[in-house]
Amino acid sequence: MLSLLVQGLATGRRVLRQVEALGADLVREGTGPAGLRGPVSDTTLDRLLSQLKPEGLDKVLRQLVRTALERGVLRQDRMAAGVVSIDGKAGESTRGQAPCEPCHTLRDEQGQEYWYPFALRAALTSSGACPVLDQMMLEGKQGEATAFPKLLKRVVEKYGEHFKYVTGDAGLTSAANARAVREAGKHYVFAVKENFQRLHDVMWVALGTAPVQVRPDPKSEREVLKGAGPGASRFRQERGVLPAGARERSASGRATG
Repeated sequence: MLSLLVQGLATGRRVLRQVEALGADLVREGTGPAGLRGPVSDTTLDRLLSQLKPEGLDKVLRQLVRTALERGVLRQDRMAAGVVSIDGKAGESTRGQAPCEPCHTLRDEQGQEYWYPFALRAALTSSGACPVLDQMMLEGKQGEATAFPKLLKRVVEKYGEHFKYVTGDAGLTSAANARAVREAGKHYVFAVKENFQRLHDVMWVALGTAPVQVRPDPKSEREVLKGAGPGASRFRQERGVLPAGARERSASGRATG
């Protein structure tokens, strides 16, 4: 039944009744999961899910990912050195009271309460399969930056030998998080927006003397900085080619370390 649930989610069945219909089709065609002898009702699937506990799931996930990496089933085909991207992700909103904590709860204009799960998630983006390595449930987006070091530590302990770089958006950019990455023996690529003020200016000054070249990217209408070594990354710019002195101010960029 768990295999059926996974197949249902992987094929876009977000309602248990749809998973029930999928199971009936698979059984009828003889292509259902091993051990599934007949259709499974949505009520039975709901009861199964309510009895599942998160304890132990992390261990199973770690074993699956590590085994796939070691056997070459999961390949780092995008960047051999390994890249882990950490970002906040929200699930679909649902009306009613949140069934667990932490969850983000809001009210609409009519006062109807609804909730959605929010997690800080680490994924191996150097692989085309982009498997999720770990996640930490949060009450909302405002807790991302402070949760980053904790999640990073867990990911390094479990998969540290499989990646060298860590990326994050502007919401995670801070001296503390940069320090956490460097202390873990990794390199970071963090986004830097113009409202970072001093850091934004310092970044472009440093960029002016960095061993990089700037060329237009016609496909995305952004600038691509190609470095002569590890850590080269894509930077975004909205006002033409950056001059040699890096004095032009840009709407956004990336800080690396």
